[in-house]
Amino acid sequence: NSSKTIKDIGSAWNVSPHIMSISMLILMSLSGMPPLTGFMPKWIILKELTNHNLMPLAVVAAILSILSL
Repeated sequence: NSSKTIKDIGSAWNVSPHIMSISMLILMSLSGMPPLTGFMPKWIILKELTNHNLMPLAVVAAILSILSL
């Protein structure tokens, strides 16, 4: 059973809810959602940018991070 369209992927939740739940958690972690592991690297990068007085770059990185959610 292969997915060929977006509509096929939408019905994957009915076929294998466990795999879809894990996939959602992985994607949320990659986006940097706060309770997940992808958040800490983004936080550390922003913290170090501000520690090195690179505020314009930190602001751009924060805005792009918010847009990627």
